Amino acid sequence: LGQIIIDYADTEHIGSDLYSRGLDLKEATAWTSYRNGGQHNRKYYVSSEKDVMVVELSSDMEASTEFTLQLDRAGRCRSEATADGLLKMSGELNSGAEGVCGMRYAAYARVMTSGRKAKWSIHEGEDGGRPYIKVEDADKAWIIVSACTDFLEGEEYDTKARGLAMAVEKPERLHKEHVKTHQQMYSRAAVSINS
Repeated sequence: LGQIIIDYADTEHIGSDLYSRGLDLKEATAWTSYRNGGQHNRKYYVSSEKDVMVVELSSDMEASTEFTLQLDRAGRCRSEATADGLLKMSGELNSGAEGVCGMRYAAYARVMTSGRKAKWSIHEGEDGGRPYIKVEDADKAWIIVSACTDFLEGEEYDTKARGLAMAVEKPERLHKEHVKTHQQMYSRAAVSINS
């Protein structure tokens, strides 16, 4: 569909010995971590209960989670900032047939933060660039991304995508609920290979 661009100002000089990443199949969660004055962690997962993609960012230092966020796609894309602080990316794909409309899509990104100093703001892109959300001084942040197409949702695809992003109320519970739901399926079977 597109790209989620997260720009961290403090990661330019992180050596590979200070950076690690992995995939936890038991929890259906990808993760990265690095050290730069403190331990910075990211989790990536898809909540089947909430029908959203989640990027969870944290640090072991207070008020040190900072980044900018954009949604992007090469072609057939319109990006905008909504009045209530969401990033929206929408468009219509090429159908491949002359005179036939392609599939329409809408994706939304929402940022939620925690921490007494945490703040976020939305900005229009410079020189016609994509709008972005800037997060500063957060203890923890969650990027909630939802997307729908008119293939399954019909004319309601945009409304449904926006509603999914806005429906998340307690982001601190998302990962625990995600793992619990995943475990119900994952734990039904096991494979053991003896050598």
